[in-house]
Amino acid sequence: MATRMIKRSDTLRIKVSPDMNERITRLSVLLAMPPSTLAALAVGTWVTNQERALGAAERMVDAIGQQLGEGVGEELKKQMGLFTKEKKAP
Repeated sequence: MATRMIKRSDTLRIKVSPDMNERITRLSVLLAMPPSTLAALAVGTWVTNQERALGAAERMVDAIGQQLGEGVGEELKKQMGLFTKEKKAP
C-alpha cells in the first residue's frame, strides 16, 4: 500500500485533559511520531467516520423517501437534522 504525504498547513488548537495528553504522548512514542501528527490522524479518522455515517444515513433517508414519496424523505431529513451535500459548513 502506497503512502501519500499530506501537507498540514492549517492550525487547529484544542485543549485536552492531562490524562488524554499522557495517553497521546505514550502512543506517539510507541508509534514513533510526534503527538501533533497522531492527533491529526485521530481527528482525520473521526471526521471521515462521521462523514461516512452521515452519508449512509442520508442514503437511507433517500431510499425511504423514494418508497414513501419525496415529501416524506425531505421532512425526514429535516427531522433528523442531516446535512445534505449541497449545504456547506458555516
